[in-house]
Amino acid sequence: LSYVWGPSGDNRPIKLNSKSFMVRKNLWDFLYAASIESHRVFTTGCFRSIWIDALCIDHDSVLERNHQVQQMGPICSNAANVVAWLG
Repeated sequence: LSYVWGPSGDNRPIKLNSKSFMVRKNLWDFLYAASIESHRVFTTGCFRSIWIDALCIDHDSVLERNHQVQQMGPICSNAANVVAWLG
């Protein structure tokens, strides 16, 4: 999932692998909506995991971020399913 990040001051807490993260409201809204739909979505085989650039890329490291941005094309083109989140 790649998305427009939105205003920086409107953050919400999430837990991922027992670790706390602050994410912007639009990502939190997506995760909330996906959790409500997860039974239908996951049992139909639509997807089993979600790659989220904001959580999978270390945005504090310019080297890491530049490397991962180069990988986004292959990641998206090899995806079995792509979900568009319009908010």
